[in-house]
Amino acid sequence: MGGLASRLQSSGWTLHFLTLTCGELCGDPNIRQAEEESAAEVFGAQVRFGMLPDGGVTRRAAIRIIESALQNTSSSLVLVNSPSDTHQDHVEASAAAQSVCWRRIDLLFYEGPSTRHFQPNLVVDISSVWEEKERALRCHNSQVARANLLDWARAASSWRAWPRYAGGRCEAFEAYQLDTELVFGFESSKSAKSSGEAANAQR
Repeated sequence: MGGLASRLQSSGWTLHFLTLTCGELCGDPNIRQAEEESAAEVFGAQVRFGMLPDGGVTRRAAIRIIESALQNTSSSLVLVNSPSDTHQDHVEASAAAQSVCWRRIDLLFYEGPSTRHFQPNLVVDISSVWEEKERALRCHNSQVARANLLDWARAASSWRAWPRYAGGRCEAFEAYQLDTELVFGFESSKSAKSSGEAANAQR
């Protein structure tokens, strides 16, 4: 979701990242935390960590952390992993965000390499900010080669661009609940919050 985050930031939104774990099952947690901080800097975003155990995120714990983050930022938009994911932590993060955001905060689901059966209803052209997205992905140096992140992102963005933005780059989202002003009002002045496993925005 880095492309959308970049477009929002350039339109006046203030971004915050929330990452629920430090990813210790797939690398040194100190290195992974530093990588996340570097990626956030690409977007001029603030970042915080939930410090939950990697691979052991529970819905109740995620709800507590996400709710606290939203209260501290007066957020009005959250981006979170699609519930159609094969990664346990992503599924729990998605369910927690749905519970916290219910009826009061706009919510978009995004896809990742472990997402399956994704059915987007919103496509955003990110061709103009692709370099920022790729630079942020490269910050996750310990994971890029291991998980083929760049190859996946390039393939997914080209696929989502077809046919309307053929030859360009796009990100796809499932709008769970959304103020259409987000779709049509990128140039409006806003403040925003984004989180690693949940990306939030505030007006």
